[in-house]
Amino acid sequence: MVIRDNKLLDMDPSTGKLIELVDCTPLTEIPSIIENSLNAQKIWSEMPLLERIHQLKKCTSALPYDRLCEMISKEMGKVELESKEEMSCALDQDKLFEQIMKANSDEVFTGSTVVREPHGVVLLVTPWNFPVSEMLLLALPALGAGNSIIVKPSEFTPVVGKLVVEALQSVLPEGVVQLVQGGETIIEKLVKSNGVSMVAMTESFGSTGKKILQNCACNLKRVVLELGGKDPMIIFKNVLSIEKAAQDAVLFSIYNSGQVCCAIERIYVEESIEEEFLESVLEHVEDFSIGGDTNYQIGPLVSSAHKMHVESQVNEAIGQGAKLLYQCEINVPYQECFYPLTVLSNVSQSMDIFQKETYGPVICIASFDGTEEKAIELANDSQYGMASYIYTSDLIKAKRIAKKIKTGQVGINCYSLIHSSPGCPWVGHKQSGYGFHTGIEGLRQFSLPKSIVFGT
Repeated sequence: MVIRDNKLLDMDPSTGKLIELVDCTPLTEIPSIIENSLNAQKIWSEMPLLERIHQLKKCTSALPYDRLCEMISKEMGKVELESKEEMSCALDQDKLFEQIMKANSDEVFTGSTVVREPHGVVLLVTPWNFPVSEMLLLALPALGAGNSIIVKPSEFTPVVGKLVVEALQSVLPEGVVQLVQGGETIIEKLVKSNGVSMVAMTESFGSTGKKILQNCACNLKRVVLELGGKDPMIIFKNVLSIEKAAQDAVLFSIYNSGQVCCAIERIYVEESIEEEFLESVLEHVEDFSIGGDTNYQIGPLVSSAHKMHVESQVNEAIGQGAKLLYQCEINVPYQECFYPLTVLSNVSQSMDIFQKETYGPVICIASFDGTEEKAIELANDSQYGMASYIYTSDLIKAKRIAKKIKTGQVGINCYSLIHSSPGCPWVGHKQSGYGFHTGIEGLRQFSLPKSIVFGT
């Protein structure tokens, strides 16, 4: 993303055309923004929890569905079907509201009551890959707990961020939700400000998150960081269905052009079924194309710089011995940000493409000896720990392995993001996160408990 003359150049990665010049928030306005947030938070937090939830439900109804679908596709290149899927999820928040209500309700014990108190002003730094749903996953719990929020959308999706904030502002009291636009400079200014009590962020690659954590440490501010992943998929010879495993491997490696923190980025298949698995993968990739006439379209990567990153990883892996099994054609006029759906086999553990985030439409496959010990070793050989996936018909074995893999979620014969209960926290182990959100435990990170103890 380019910032020029204090303006974000908001570009369409599908066409290379300028969408809009977006003004960055002047740093001189930060003190007044924080003051307004502090004043609004005092009033908002005094509103009963049930009434806050009622108002937040009206906020989701106020989201401009068609306009947001259009702008998600324009700003980050998501294909129309995926934009609509994101918006449908964003509008369906009933279960989340139930969890927020439960997480912030009083707990009564013998002689004591535990109440929840908001932190105050929460800064939300939200991502470009799911610019609506991820923003709401942070905003709704923070607001439900009685905090006011300052939202800094990704520089790649500033208009989507503005539209979501405006929908919230149209319902909630003035100052409870405020918007800032810009890059890392404005994040640093806000994080270091005394008026901000908590920072919640979702991003990939982790560099900004680490800076936030360092800056928050000075004043012991609360932090929730969801960062990147390098998620493994392990397929044993007694898999329920090789075809189903291959289908999931393809779809969840390349969904949203692979730009998902819990995308499958490392596939380990037992040696005895490797050939059959590869054949099935190559059959399923034919259902996808860039600009062609297939069941499913692949969009661009978010920027040309990110395309160069993906391309560099793939080329380096091939140079080190990985085998290129497949690359699709790119049948669109403007190709600057598009990277072809790619299948690699014979990938070794030492290659960057098995160690560092790729975040692109690349399916990377290696074989292993089929032992539990080797599967666990390979899965854990990563600095990340977002999610992992085990495919086998032996559920006792799967659960045994799942307990030893150091990730926050483990999907057994499924993609955990889709199938997990709303009560499950979304946790990143190791360098995939700090703190966590969703589930009762995650939602409670947006408030603090206070014990009121009665003498007898």
